[in-house]
Amino acid sequence: MVASAVARAQTQQLDQADAPSKDAAAGSDAVFDQTWWLMAATDGQLDRVEVCWDRVVVGTLLFHPTRRGWVRKAVLPPYTRLMTPLVHAPGEKVSTASTNTVRILRELHAQLPPFHVYQTTVRSDPDLVLAYQLN
Repeated sequence: MVASAVARAQTQQLDQADAPSKDAAAGSDAVFDQTWWLMAATDGQLDRVEVCWDRVVVGTLLFHPTRRGWVRKAVLPPYTRLMTPLVHAPGEKVSTASTNTVRILRELHAQLPPFHVYQTTVRSDPDLVLAYQLN
């Protein structure tokens, strides 16, 4: 009972932080990509890193830390196909927005705790794919 209350409180905190977007993974409307599902599927073991520029959140990355023996992993929660970072890169020009996406992704990954294995899948967004290739 106490664990479910704690999980609900954590879900509410994540939902409030997710105000610009109603889901956590990639802008899809699938149930398995929404924050409440991710919290339920991970028993509240969902963590987040954010990048803020001028007090505005420009990047968010959710991850599920697990441990098997001495191996620390960040893996996808059950039934989740995508765990794409939410990136709102500023820039009016395509080249500026693309450069900012690379920079935001680099800053997100710099904030991650150390893992032996990091598993994610990315939606087919050319800017994100390029950002992952350049980082």
